[in-house]
Amino acid sequence: MLALITLLGTILFINVIWSEGTEVLVASGSMAVLPCVVSSSVQTPLAVQWVKANIAQRPDLGSPHSLAPSSVWRVDASGMEFRGMGVGQRSGCPHTQFGKGEFSLHIEEVENEDAGTYICTVMTKAVTIQKQISLRVIQVSFSSHQPLEGSNVKIACDIFPSSSGATVSWKFNGTPITPKRPNQMWRGAKQEINLTRVSVKNMGNWTCIVQYKGQEGKATQSLTVMGITSPASDLTVIYAELGSPVLLPCVYSTSLTPENPSWTRVSDSVGRLKPLPPSFHITPLSSKTPWNRSAWIERVEKEDEGIYKCLGSVERNRMERQLSLVTVQVLKTSGAGNGGSMLTCHVSNTTGITKYEWVAVTDETNNTQKVTPFHWEKTLKIEEMTGNSRYLCRYFGEKGILGNATYHASFMSALEQTQQSGPLSAGMIAFLVMLLLMLLLVVIQLCKNHRRRKMILPYPALETIVHSFYNAQERSEQNRADTKGQNDQNTL
Repeated sequence: MLALITLLGTILFINVIWSEGTEVLVASGSMAVLPCVVSSSVQTPLAVQWVKANIAQRPDLGSPHSLAPSSVWRVDASGMEFRGMGVGQRSGCPHTQFGKGEFSLHIEEVENEDAGTYICTVMTKAVTIQKQISLRVIQVSFSSHQPLEGSNVKIACDIFPSSSGATVSWKFNGTPITPKRPNQMWRGAKQEINLTRVSVKNMGNWTCIVQYKGQEGKATQSLTVMGITSPASDLTVIYAELGSPVLLPCVYSTSLTPENPSWTRVSDSVGRLKPLPPSFHITPLSSKTPWNRSAWIERVEKEDEGIYKCLGSVERNRMERQLSLVTVQVLKTSGAGNGGSMLTCHVSNTTGITKYEWVAVTDETNNTQKVTPFHWEKTLKIEEMTGNSRYLCRYFGEKGILGNATYHASFMSALEQTQQSGPLSAGMIAFLVMLLLMLLLVVIQLCKNHRRRKMILPYPALETIVHSFYNAQERSEQNRADTKGQNDQNTL
C-alpha cells in the first residue's frame, strides 16, 4: 500500500515530504504516543495512515531484512476507520486534533512485540507528508517474581529492540543506585543487577531509566520477597513500659508455613543464650494463621530487657529476625530546695530517642479526659499533685512518636504510703504472732484437761469412789477443826 501511494505520488507529481529519526521510549504495559505533527496550514487530509515496518532475520545470511509493512490504523476522506491486526486493535488517532495538524498514534497497553519502526503518512491534494518514528519498549524483569528470603535474584532491564548505545541507570523506591565503581556506566540492551541473599528490605519498586538519542524512558516493576514480613529488618526496637504486656511480632508471608519455628534470647555481651522470661508465651499454632509465630510477655520486668530472636525455615532457607526490647518507666524523686517532686522519663536504651514530651491527663466529671502538653524535657518538676491526675511521658524518634510511659498520682501515692508504713506493719505482725501463740497454748491446755476427763468418764463407779473419798476427807478435816475449837474454849 505504501509503495502504491509513493508510486501514485510520483506519477501525479505530488510533492512528498519525508522526515525520520524520532525516538519514543515507553514502559511495557503503558500507553505510547507516537508523534506525527504537521503544519496547521496543511489542507484537510484525504487520508491518514499508520504502518509498521517489519524486520525479520534471514536464516541463510544471519542479517535482518525488511518485509512488507503491516497496516496499523488508517482513515480515509469519508471518515471511515480501519484497524489492522495485533497492535492495530489497541491503536487510534484522536480526530479532534486533526484540525491542529496532529495525527499522533496512541497505542494502549504496549507489548514488547509492538516495538519497531512506524511510518505516519498524511495525504492531501497537494502534498504527502511521511514521518518515521522508532518505538522502543522498556521492561524490568526478575529471575524470580516472588523469591524466598535468603535466595539470589537477578534484576534485568530489557530494551526492545535492543540498542548498544543506550545508557541505563537504576532507582530503588525512588532513590538512585550508584554504580559500584567510579565512572562506571551501565550500557547495553540488557543491564542486570544481582542481589545475593535477598531479604524483605529489598522489597519495593525497581526502576530502570534508559536514555537514547536525547530521549528518556523508564519502566518500574515491584519486587515481592516471601519471608518474615514483620518485623521487616533486624534489630527492630520494641519499647515496653514496666509492668505492662508487650507483643514481639514474628509474622511470615501469608502463604508460608515455617518449619521448626522457635524463639531464643541472646546476651548483649558475649552472644550466649539467656533463658526466656517466666511470662514469655508463643502464639499457639493455628491452621488459620500458620504464618503468625509472634510471642508476648504478660508483664514486663526490668530484667526482661535485651535481644530476642525469632527463627524458622522455609524450603531449607533459614529465616530469622532479632528484636531489641527496651524498657521504659517514670521515676519519682523528691525535689531539692523548694520541695515538690521530680519525674524522670527513664528509657533503658536511649539510642534513637530525639526528644521527650510531658502531657498532663486529667479525668473530667463527664467521663472525658483533658490532655495538656506542657513540657519538652526528660525531667519534669511537679509542685503539687492532685489525686485524679496522670502524667504521661512521650518519647520520639526521627519518624515520630515511639511510645509513652504513665505516672498515676493516686496509685503511686497509695503505694508510697504503704511502703512508708512498712515498719509499723511488721510490729503488728509480730504482736499478732505472739497473741496467736498464747491462744494456741491455752487451747492445748484445755485439750489436755478435756482428755483427762474423758479417761475417767468410761468408769462411773470409779468416779463415785473418788468423789466419796474426797467428800469423806473434807468432812474429817472439818470435824477435826470443830473439836479443836471446843477444847480451846473449855480451857479458858
